[in-house]
Amino acid sequence: MTDNYLITDEKPDSVEGFTFQYKYLGAEQMMLKDSYDYLLLNKGFCLLTKVDGSGLLFSAGSLAQYDSCDDAELVKRVDGIVSPRVLLPKHEFNVSRFSVSMLDELEKTIAKGITYIIETGGKAVCAMGLSPLRGYGKETAKGLRKIEGNEGGFGDAVKLLVDKTGDELIFYSAKPVLKLNPETPIYKVMGEIYTHLIDVMSKNTDGIINDVDIEFLHDFRVSVRRIRSALSLVRGVFDKDMEKEFRVRFKNLGGLTGVARDMDVYLDRIEDYERMLPGWLKGGMAELADYFKKTREAEYRKLSDYLLSGEFEKLCTDWINVVSDDKYAASKGKKPVLPLAKKAIRQAFNEIEKQADGMSTETHSDAVHEIRISFKKIRYLLEFYSSLFDKEKTAPMLKDMKALQDSLGDHNDYYVQQLALEELVENGKWSPQTASACGFLSAVLAERQMAEREKALRLIIQFMRYKPLFGELFK
Repeated sequence: MTDNYLITDEKPDSVEGFTFQYKYLGAEQMMLKDSYDYLLLNKGFCLLTKVDGSGLLFSAGSLAQYDSCDDAELVKRVDGIVSPRVLLPKHEFNVSRFSVSMLDELEKTIAKGITYIIETGGKAVCAMGLSPLRGYGKETAKGLRKIEGNEGGFGDAVKLLVDKTGDELIFYSAKPVLKLNPETPIYKVMGEIYTHLIDVMSKNTDGIINDVDIEFLHDFRVSVRRIRSALSLVRGVFDKDMEKEFRVRFKNLGGLTGVARDMDVYLDRIEDYERMLPGWLKGGMAELADYFKKTREAEYRKLSDYLLSGEFEKLCTDWINVVSDDKYAASKGKKPVLPLAKKAIRQAFNEIEKQADGMSTETHSDAVHEIRISFKKIRYLLEFYSSLFDKEKTAPMLKDMKALQDSLGDHNDYYVQQLALEELVENGKWSPQTASACGFLSAVLAERQMAEREKALRLIIQFMRYKPLFGELFK
């Protein structure tokens, strides 16, 4: 079966010089399954499940059929794309199938294939897959070019239909994606950025409260961090007392998410921890995992209570009211965005340069953590203002920065996890096996941390070769 279709709003009956004949083959109710943010569809995959529980996975150029959505091969393919997100039922479709023949002016069949009509909520798309008969390839292509539509896979047809339903999550992006005018006053730009980040937080609250998967808290937490970084790095855009007030309020919100996120990370890595241990210590992981789960449940309850209390909604509303009201714009905020964006990025890079100077394998972990935070801040600035600069020049830099941040993140995780394990043993009443397992894990994590530190330092030195580019782009 083909996965290359002509996608249109309805079945074409005829175009100049060509007609189409259809024969109804049947229809089925199918459920589209995907992650909250449509990771499968946006990667070119489409997972449909039937009433009997079987599944169809469309991908570029192929269709795989599975008797069950629990099939090990299907789970492996899907998890590799969506994890740590989970699959959710997204939309129910009626999928009708037709055989289709394409005829020329002499009513001679020149191509045959299958056409799908996919419908939901009064909206529909048509996906027509035709294969030319021998010798009619050019004529078939000529006829298809006369039909108003787009070529794509079955997943592209489904994505178009999801868009037609008004489901904005098909375009979900945790990062602000803006097309900026260099002359726009910076307070308007920052207002758009803050509004987007508040929207991302709001979209993720239900997933946190209902504990759907750990990415809801992750995206929520990163949005809080982006807001806090912007308030710190791009100061004086709004009334200074307002900025000061909201720096405190968003800092407090960030503090509410810290332990819950730590527990998510620890539980996500519990199998990795167990693999680090010799056989005689593996049993110690059960007690530790149970502690992480109970702590996580308590922290999620605390966070959920806050999100449901009305305080979170008030924080968001208060901040949106400030950033969308001209009266709160400071004199600096009314200046064009481009020179101020350049200055903020330049200052952020200068801070990194100072922190990197003299850094070695002997540098304390806290100092390595500080430069990690500085790289996060400059990345956020580059994301905010990306459309103002030459993408061909910034893309390689951002790619290298991502690798560097991954390394610095792993280094910090190893360090924080060591401290957490040591504190647990010191303050808790654990079985001898669990205490020994924590000690062994701490030693392994220390070794990994040192290896990661050497890697991170190499990447930092390599990254500093972008200094001339920073000077060119952000002077």
